[in-house]
Amino acid sequence: MKTNFKTKILLFLVGIFGVIGLVGCDNGGTTLPEKPGTPYTDGLKLTREYEGKDFLTDGIGVVQLASPVDGDTAIFRSGSKSFSVRFLAIDTPESTYRVEPWGEKAALFTKTKLMQAKEIVLESEGEKPEKDSNDRYLAWVWVDGRLLNLEIVEESYSSTKGLSGSKYEQVFYDADLRTQKFKLRIWSSQPDPDFDYSRQGIEVSIAELRDVPKGRKVRIQGIVSRVYGYGQYQQSGGYSAYVQEQDENGKWHGVYVYGGFSPITGFKPGHSVVIEGVTGDFNGVFQITDVNNSKVQIIGMGHELEPIVLAPSEVKISNKDIVNLLVEVQGLTLSGNGYTSDGGGYTVFTKEGVDIRIDGKVNLFDNENNRIKDHEQFIAFIGTGVKFNIIGPVSEYNNRYQIMLTDLNDIQYLN
Repeated sequence: MKTNFKTKILLFLVGIFGVIGLVGCDNGGTTLPEKPGTPYTDGLKLTREYEGKDFLTDGIGVVQLASPVDGDTAIFRSGSKSFSVRFLAIDTPESTYRVEPWGEKAALFTKTKLMQAKEIVLESEGEKPEKDSNDRYLAWVWVDGRLLNLEIVEESYSSTKGLSGSKYEQVFYDADLRTQKFKLRIWSSQPDPDFDYSRQGIEVSIAELRDVPKGRKVRIQGIVSRVYGYGQYQQSGGYSAYVQEQDENGKWHGVYVYGGFSPITGFKPGHSVVIEGVTGDFNGVFQITDVNNSKVQIIGMGHELEPIVLAPSEVKISNKDIVNLLVEVQGLTLSGNGYTSDGGGYTVFTKEGVDIRIDGKVNLFDNENNRIKDHEQFIAFIGTGVKFNIIGPVSEYNNRYQIMLTDLNDIQYLN
């Protein structure tokens, strides 16, 4: 009996030490499976001094987020100036003027990082900031001490591009090479589970659009109320449009259709159109995107819409029934204040509390045929002592409504 007991103890101890030995061997002699993570982002630090500096003049400085745009673009503020920034070295899938697999997820990732940031620092590649062909500043975006451009690569939302000669060239290439082997997201052979790969959109009314999940292909019909874009009064048509449809009870519903950077023949006021696009949003505001000339069918012309007449007090965010509809706001006077965005658009304020917005793609001309380029020129042209009515679609921005002016003929002077 004693011998049997000792044998059992010995076998037990051998088993224990054997397991320990195997564990030790696995940790010390065998490489454990590597996990994705963001090791290159974790290890990279910003070494350039930025305290007391301004990005627009010094090429580096703290900024505030004005609004996210997509996975590799955002609008920031520095002091009183707002400007668009294209992130250097990356190119995430599209999620605005067209929608691509993983584009919405890349946009959400970037938006979340920026909105949760305690400190955002923009750094130019050279000593001074430069712009791309779309008039956007190019920058390295540091979020709470981490280079967001690089993190986007390590999270498999973008490959690396345009880095030759850059200060961060090697770390990006190393991170990109490492990330690809995990075959996640853009590197995966698996489809984006939330992307609509169908060829045909579902037919819905404009009233039903808000019940359709984001990123779904849809087919709508309506009448164009107003458009904007450089070609809006030429044969080419506008770039983007506000479209309305009346339901069986006589109530009007509207939607903003973003056409991107190419004119669309069907985007002219009064045209009845069928549009195929994708549901989306910009800054939390619903829109139809991924629209081009081939996806807009003209089925009628000459259906100009009558605006809904409103008092200034009725243009308020609680009045949800007027968003994206053509309205006429009566009895306004400019306050003399406003601001101009870096992209060329500008906003002017009225004494009655109604904001008026002129998009950067809208061309307004004074009496000498000079383009009105900013809010100061617009205020000088209209005058601060002039009473007027204005016609335009109602748009939502930063939890406020604004009237989108597309044509000076939509202003009626009262004195």
